[in-house]
Amino acid sequence: MVSFIAFDLTLLVLFTIFIIVFLYIKRKNVIREGIIFLYRTQLGMKIMNNIGDKYKRTLKAMAYPIIIVGYLLMIGIVWLLVQVTYYYVRFPEISQLIKAPPIIPLIPYFPQLFGLEAFFPNFYFVHFIVAIALVAIFHEGFHGIYARMHKVRIKSTGFLFLGPLLGFFVEQDDKDMAKRKIFPQLQILGAGVFSNVMLGVIFFIVLAAFFQGVYVPSGAVFNDYSPAIIPVALLGNATITDERLEINGLNLTRIELDNRSFLISGEFNVSGAEFVRVYQDQPAIRAGFRGAITNVDGTDIKNHQDLSTILSDYKPGDEISIKTIYEGEDLEYDLVLGTDYSNESRAVLGVSVTGTPTRGFRGVISKIVSLVRDPTTYYETKFDRGAADFIYLFVGWIVIINILIAFANMLPVGIFDGGRFWYLTVLALTKSEKTARRAYKTSTWLILALLAALMAVWLFRILSG
Repeated sequence: MVSFIAFDLTLLVLFTIFIIVFLYIKRKNVIREGIIFLYRTQLGMKIMNNIGDKYKRTLKAMAYPIIIVGYLLMIGIVWLLVQVTYYYVRFPEISQLIKAPPIIPLIPYFPQLFGLEAFFPNFYFVHFIVAIALVAIFHEGFHGIYARMHKVRIKSTGFLFLGPLLGFFVEQDDKDMAKRKIFPQLQILGAGVFSNVMLGVIFFIVLAAFFQGVYVPSGAVFNDYSPAIIPVALLGNATITDERLEINGLNLTRIELDNRSFLISGEFNVSGAEFVRVYQDQPAIRAGFRGAITNVDGTDIKNHQDLSTILSDYKPGDEISIKTIYEGEDLEYDLVLGTDYSNESRAVLGVSVTGTPTRGFRGVISKIVSLVRDPTTYYETKFDRGAADFIYLFVGWIVIINILIAFANMLPVGIFDGGRFWYLTVLALTKSEKTARRAYKTSTWLILALLAALMAVWLFRILSG
């Protein structure tokens, strides 16, 4: 892993040097707009013209799906923005749990830089440069194809550079575009994000096929010990023992309540709370049990269903030998099974899977990911693990970037496709350019103000916390 990161960072440096040299050599054809450099070419013009001219029937058949997808993406990104704002206002502690800002640039290593490894896989430069190129080429290419189909002149194509970050653009004649009716303009604007959605779906299918063909279920994953939620009002009846434990970084105190034993972490201080989360005093936490469970008494475990089935053959108090794999290391534990607190005839280890979101945007993403891989299952690979994971992450990032760009581009803000899309929608409904321009400006400034407020609130809470 260290050698790959060194290779990846070296590639980043070399690519940056290449961009600097390229821009210097081609400086006569380079235009600077602020911190962005634009290099205009005619690259791809012939391909876009040919497709736009030869496949009009197919392109026209996609007109309504393009516009419908555009509106769905616009509604989705606005809903997401409102949801994020609500959570930051309603639950201020979120800025302490997630240190990353609410607006994160899509740059190499952003999960590592912002501490988001629990939410996103590693994002290397080699992933970024190939995935973003593929995504941008299709996005801008479809704009150009539909512009050509509707006889809107394309001035040029080209590359844009922001440091080592690479992008592509198709420059249409805005005056020519404005002469077209609203419906064709909506098609041209929505074609880019529609291509991203379709590309995302295609690569999601590729991702699923690759995973099913290469990864083999080989264990049951757990990420927590068996918890219990106890009303604070009942803790007055609890007996605090002198037993203290330190297990896998947890400082625990044993308490007894209603003839049950629990382990409470940290200081025994629950002032102002209605409930307290504790751990059941079960064998797994006592043994510092960790890793994915791969074998029980000589029987291989593929998933949680296998684990549940084999444990049903045991009784509380039975001795059991369990093998796990943790960070590539094989571990073995000899345990005496505990008693299920809700069913005294059932034997348990005392492990659980928690933290999987079920609601909101993260819940949607979690469900989509679960269509490819079960997050509670540990997988081995049919060939080199490093190579398999690299391909899996690469294809996965193509899917993620397509979806992120599709949503972001449909924000009803002036600099995005969604801004003009929103303007044309209001114009079609009201027949008033004055009203449409007002709605366009209002949505732009409102969303920018909302984003700025989110960043300000996050920064204030980080600095004051």
